[in-house]
Amino acid sequence: MGTDGAAGAGGACAALGRLEVAGVRVGELLDGTDLPRAWAPRPFVHPVRTLGGVVLTDRGPDDHAWHSGLGIALPDVDGVNCWGGPTYVPGAGYRWQDDHGVATVESGSGSVASGSGSVASASGSVASGSVASASGSVASASVEFGASDRSRLRVGIVWRGPGGDPLLHEDRTLAWGPASEGWQLTWTSSFRAAGDRRVVLGSPGSHGRTRAGYGGWFLRFAHCTDVVVRTPDGSGEDQVHGSVTPSVSWTGSFDGGRAHVLVEALDHHDPWFVRVAEYPAIGSALAWDAPTVVTPDEPLVRTFRVTVSDA
Repeated sequence: MGTDGAAGAGGACAALGRLEVAGVRVGELLDGTDLPRAWAPRPFVHPVRTLGGVVLTDRGPDDHAWHSGLGIALPDVDGVNCWGGPTYVPGAGYRWQDDHGVATVESGSGSVASGSGSVASASGSVASGSVASASGSVASASVEFGASDRSRLRVGIVWRGPGGDPLLHEDRTLAWGPASEGWQLTWTSSFRAAGDRRVVLGSPGSHGRTRAGYGGWFLRFAHCTDVVVRTPDGSGEDQVHGSVTPSVSWTGSFDGGRAHVLVEALDHHDPWFVRVAEYPAIGSALAWDAPTVVTPDEPLVRTFRVTVSDA
């Protein structure tokens, strides 16, 4: 599957917001409705680009077809697979099961403040006051443009089980603009349990698979070579994977040029999930080796700052 290829038969994929910096489109937030159910459809950003036009993200790659650009993916939400692909079963390994969830944009009204940016509707036209989903309903996404050259998009997302029952509410905010080198994205996701009881987030790591605690914020890179991945404490996949540090950086040669990505964890201390040899990716592990509990009253908040530059 190519980096920009369509990836499923779930209907037209709507762009909830276009990320532009200095006149360059550096990303699009897609609603993910074209993903097959077995890939756990969910909103994600793709393609992410440098200001020089180098594409950094992949969707539907051959090795893990359910990986989709930059987004949130959760392998175990009260037993529901919101990651996509096979489910890890303790004692049995990975098994394909009919346990896949879906994350959909909440219905409601949206608005666009005055400014120089744009928001794409499902038809690809520019919306003047709302954001349309692929089904034609109005989604609760809004984009604001200020005098500081930074734009902000807010979207409400519901994570649902196979039967459609809501499991989690996510309030997602993306803010982007120019940086001293390249451009910068600040990503905040705030999760609340959808009902009146707690929701448990797990991972293969929390179920006993050593160093496999993936799940949460996840960036699937496009194919790249000559990768250098490092944290303030070390470099290389073996040292970075599972480490708890304020930041992780990735430099690689992509189709189109060499690029550098710095990811900073702003309000938390989750381990980094890193793959280089098997496939190229960086993630932040919400349930590295133990489950994480989300309650209805106290949100679980994670914020990341991502700086993208041509190297």
